[in-house]
Amino acid sequence: MHQLGLKDGRIEIGQITASTVQPNNNKPPGYHGAQYARLETVETDNNCGGWHAIKSDDDPWIQVNLRGVRGVSGVMIQGRNSDTLDQWVTQFKVLYKMYGVDWATVQTLDKQDMVRKLEWMGECYLGMS
Repeated sequence: MHQLGLKDGRIEIGQITASTVQPNNNKPPGYHGAQYARLETVETDNNCGGWHAIKSDDDPWIQVNLRGVRGVSGVMIQGRNSDTLDQWVTQFKVLYKMYGVDWATVQTLDKQDMVRKLEWMGECYLGMS
């Protein structure tokens, strides 16, 4: 499978945005920033090991600008990479937008929104339908 570059940095920081970012007065600015929403980001003194939305954000989202039309056949996610906190997404959906058209949700063959519910299975996530 061809990867688009979110993990290895080919997708640049400026291509990743988020609805909100949790502030943290005891840590550097951007500690919970969208730029850390990459696979295998490890918690350090400068980042929390992933992206963290504000707790009151009822509809958190993260957006990756692919800078053109790209075929996407799958999405990989992971929980927060931290030695002290177990945090992860339990449900998500994927939306896309091209050339100024409204956002659309990826759908199943019978035109239902594809929403993935996740169950924690040790070291990995399994998508549950």
